[in-house]
Amino acid sequence: AEQGLGSDGKSQIRLARQMTALPEGRLYNKLNTKTLLLSGIFLVFLGSFVAFFSRSFLEFLASQIIIGVGFSICITTILISLSFISTKSNRGKILGLNTMARSSAAIAAPVMAGFISSIFLWRYVFFFYLIFALLVIVIAWFFFRQKIIEHKMDTTKAHTDYNKYALISVLSIGFLASFSTAGFRTTIVPLFAKDIIKLDIAGIGVILGVSAIMHFITAPVAAVLSDKYGRKKFLILGLVSQLIGLAYFLFVKNAFDLMISAIFLGIGTMIFVLPPAIIADISPHSKMSRNQSLLRFMIDSGFFAGPLVLGIILDVYGFGYTAVTTLAFTLVSMVSVLYFVKESTGKGKIAIEDEAY
Repeated sequence: AEQGLGSDGKSQIRLARQMTALPEGRLYNKLNTKTLLLSGIFLVFLGSFVAFFSRSFLEFLASQIIIGVGFSICITTILISLSFISTKSNRGKILGLNTMARSSAAIAAPVMAGFISSIFLWRYVFFFYLIFALLVIVIAWFFFRQKIIEHKMDTTKAHTDYNKYALISVLSIGFLASFSTAGFRTTIVPLFAKDIIKLDIAGIGVILGVSAIMHFITAPVAAVLSDKYGRKKFLILGLVSQLIGLAYFLFVKNAFDLMISAIFLGIGTMIFVLPPAIIADISPHSKMSRNQSLLRFMIDSGFFAGPLVLGIILDVYGFGYTAVTTLAFTLVSMVSVLYFVKESTGKGKIAIEDEAY
């Protein structure tokens, strides 16, 4: 539903989601998980209902805040629950594909919303969300197994190899993923294509589309293979690809060059799918909900900071400095991961040295 809204609606939802990400981690440990998930879906339903019948801007704004809170509860509850029930041998696949399921909405939802709006009024987009939310409530009611999650939480051995510097490094990658994607790939690249390369809307769409396709090809592969070959390798691979794309951007002269840069940036977005699995690998069960909530908060913060910071840099210094800023951030994050995240032998196992944090 979020991906089907315009930029203003997404911003309001992300702000509400960011504000509730950290409290939601605490709620997970205090409330029945199934009740929490159903409450989140109900808030999405309620927000869509208010939006459909809204008659003023304030009513519509309130609806977006309600939807944002609902999304935060749903996303964080699902993320923490999957972290508990998965193991090191399948966690990359499970959490990575969960991320890909959400990412796929970036393609499907705008098309669906545009189709509905072209035939009916824009309000009927939210009517569709009403029906969708009801369907998901039914699915969650019958298929979400609270006892399975509680059993895994009680019987699975908690991780003890845990270090706050490794946690900070992985959280910074989550922030970087959304910062660079929202700020550079989907904001700076199309502006550069329009203002400097003089591409039309169709040409810009092709470049962004190819970049998105590279994400959908490489991200799930990285998520699945990380269970067998280790997550750190693919995390570094994604960061290196992003570095290449940013460095190449500094020398772009035409549409073909920009396409090459966008391809590497698209491959680099595989860094989105790996932090949730690494956080789950290194976190003690007692801190799992807190750490995954922190990751969600950092990712949502990046969605705000990326366009804002890079937009200011663009206005003051130009396109080149936006690439240099993102490149420097990426390089610092890579060094941090290389130094603090120590991957041991074994399928996808992340071993962190020093004391429990």
